[in-house]
Amino acid sequence: MSVSAQMASPLSKDLIQKAIGESGSVMTTGTFPIESREQREKTDSAFALTTYGTTKLADLRRIPTEDIIRPIMATRPGPSFRPVVDGYFFPKPPAEIYAAGEQAHIPLLAGWNADEARGGVVGGNNRFSAEGFAAQANRDFPTQAAEFLKLYSTATPEEAVASASDYAGDRFIAYSTWKWLEAHTATGTKPVYRYKFALPNPGDRYHTPAVGAFHSDDIEYVFGTLDSRLEVVVRPEDRKLSEQMQEYWTNFARTGDPNGAGLPKWPVYGPSQWQMMVLDKNSAAKADSHRDRYLFLDSAWQKPATASVKP
Repeated sequence: MSVSAQMASPLSKDLIQKAIGESGSVMTTGTFPIESREQREKTDSAFALTTYGTTKLADLRRIPTEDIIRPIMATRPGPSFRPVVDGYFFPKPPAEIYAAGEQAHIPLLAGWNADEARGGVVGGNNRFSAEGFAAQANRDFPTQAAEFLKLYSTATPEEAVASASDYAGDRFIAYSTWKWLEAHTATGTKPVYRYKFALPNPGDRYHTPAVGAFHSDDIEYVFGTLDSRLEVVVRPEDRKLSEQMQEYWTNFARTGDPNGAGLPKWPVYGPSQWQMMVLDKNSAAKADSHRDRYLFLDSAWQKPATASVKP
């Protein structure tokens, strides 16, 4: 998210040569609005008064750190400290900045993991059902639920779990990253590279293989630190993919192009085939098979004024 923000802000956009995004963007869903300074001044002042008994900065700065943190940690859900259109870092909403082509015109590499939120569907004491997913569809898209369920199929129990996992990940990370890639493809002047990290995790102390390629699963592959995972048994395919990703990321940092000798060819993302690099046991470029989902979510979540690349 912060990378997409730095690319959009007039304070920082000219200080960056390339950008890699691995965890969402500020091109948010309708459930995660970017508010104005005036809105946040009201809500944050009310929060400070209720929580700490004052709205004066001098008084707040005298409160010990642990006393600042304790009531925040005790509140669920707690306050959300999101980006703000403050007239300074963001002179206008970031979606408008990208739509106008006013972001940093630099190469961008970004993507997400195949199972960003699957753990919330298959883990713990979850009681997921296709009926429950259909009910959620009606809550989230009251006039478009039938269309939504065509795109996120529940025809079999396995499909229902997969669709629920995909939708949870789309809300959490995937859609906002897709929107960022689309916006930069539409108005930027430099190459865009999209990835999907798809290798299911090998299991460790905190993750079972059933949760797949979970949120943050890519980090140790990128940095070559797989052995830092507690109780992990690293497979040959994990080593291979880690080496590939380190080469891709380093090549991109050097040149703005991830490609190099001995690596599967990573095409530029764009309207010809909307191809991405699927990072897996046998990495390969593939067309986006779920583009219709993101176009649907875009039409449902975004205001008409925001820009989107045509299918």
